[in-house]
Amino acid sequence: RKTWHSPATDVLAEGLLILAWVALWRPAEVALFDHWENRENRRQLERLAKVKLRFVREGDSPEITLR
Repeated sequence: RKTWHSPATDVLAEGLLILAWVALWRPAEVALFDHWENRENRRQLERLAKVKLRFVREGDSPEITLR
């Protein structure tokens, strides 16, 4: 069996390994970290969706009530 072990193939193998890491970095980041950030954003939006607002035109009432 013939092996292709030489300094040039070592450099090529390391280069391909680095290229693979670079290519997989963003998908791994999304899978591991963005999920939690999106989850918190969704919770905040759900809380905001439940806020009850009442708009009063100026002159109709001296107070503006936000509920």
